[in-house]
Amino acid sequence: MLKENLDRVELPSLEEIPADEEIEQRAKDEKSPLEFWTIPNTEFRIGRVNEGPRRGEYLFAEETVRRIPGFYERVKNLPYKEGATRNIFAAYQLTPGSGLDLTWE
Repeated sequence: MLKENLDRVELPSLEEIPADEEIEQRAKDEKSPLEFWTIPNTEFRIGRVNEGPRRGEYLFAEETVRRIPGFYERVKNLPYKEGATRNIFAAYQLTPGSGLDLTWE
């Protein structure tokens, strides 16, 4: 369902997303790592994992994941962006087994 949301909102260019070097420099300058980054014009937060096997990685924040169904309700009537995988969530729900075969229509 996250992809259904992202397929309908404007995402920043790669140049606008903090790169590893920028994150490392910020940590040196400010003596603290970048803890969260929010996709511009959305409420999608990506947070730094501080413990466990994925420590240091940036993943969608737990609160963001929890709120995905509500976000979807707000964007489901927006048009898909060009290149989007239309109706991917419905296809996933209707696919038996544990995988999703994107080759069928």
